[in-house]
Amino acid sequence: MASAKLIADAQPDDLVADYFSSPSPFTTPSPPTFNVDAARTKIRLYNPRTEDDKTKAILTSFLDYLPKESKYSLAEFIAYSSEETLYKLSKHLYTALLLPIKAESATPRVTPSPLNDADDDIEEMASVMDKPPTRNRQKLMKKLFLKRDDFRCLATGAIDLNYHGTRESLTGNSGITELAHIIPFSMGAWSDKQEEHEVAQTWATLKRLFPIAIGPSGINDPTNLLTLWSPIHDEFGALRLAFNPTGRENEYEILTFGRFQTMLGIHLPQSRMVTFRSHSDMALPSPELLGTHAALAKILHASGMAETIDNIMRDWNELRCLANDGGTNFGDILFARLQTCSV
Repeated sequence: MASAKLIADAQPDDLVADYFSSPSPFTTPSPPTFNVDAARTKIRLYNPRTEDDKTKAILTSFLDYLPKESKYSLAEFIAYSSEETLYKLSKHLYTALLLPIKAESATPRVTPSPLNDADDDIEEMASVMDKPPTRNRQKLMKKLFLKRDDFRCLATGAIDLNYHGTRESLTGNSGITELAHIIPFSMGAWSDKQEEHEVAQTWATLKRLFPIAIGPSGINDPTNLLTLWSPIHDEFGALRLAFNPTGRENEYEILTFGRFQTMLGIHLPQSRMVTFRSHSDMALPSPELLGTHAALAKILHASGMAETIDNIMRDWNELRCLANDGGTNFGDILFARLQTCSV
């Protein structure tokens, strides 16, 4: 970690970039500790630029829900940073993580990171990114993971309608299931060099803050996939439902947030606890990836950014349906609104 004087003297954009390129706290044998209260005080004293400036809410939520290793590292950086750097940091966390995982259909332009050595991390990530993943094998993959998951939704236990067992063994609820990505497929996809750079930035930041093993090319890895009943898949993808690791092997607490469809609750276990078991030789979903998804869901809702993004997406969809002249580029309008909603 850079000294307080170096942080004070450096440019905000450079600081965020440098921070996210420094060694991950998850790779060091004894991650440093830091008094998080000093960072919270710094955030509390921050003067918002506008009424819509979400810097305080975003940074506070990250400190609340990050794993302790990266929480200490981020807290130290915050404590010694200027207000300009804090603003750049919150903007980067929003465009690099919160927006891509929440608004899957919109490819954000990631703002530079003020964190230490971020450019090196981005270059390293880009160097191992070969080709973007495809959905060409999606049907085959679904069959493989249906078998692993016993042809059931891992949240509700509902049996997939395409289950090919005997009719006598088809007991309980059934429904249409889908293959869900924990880290969204869109976060591993790109179509040009600019988007490739954005994806590399996102993953450099993701791996700096969370203990995940896969990269963009591993988006279709078995550990990033699970079978979910279609309505539950929608809630999981919108980060209104998450699986929070309990610390016991393959055991999770189901969490729900915000505008979760409450009618679906009757189909979830009353205890809200589930244990995953593999029924094939395929690896089960990763607790680290599910923990990352759950932490980002908590951050999105605690900071208020989940509702903000949902409102923008809803307004955009209504506007797009009302206007059918083909003369307006609604993608550009959505992009601009999402990019600036935290300022």
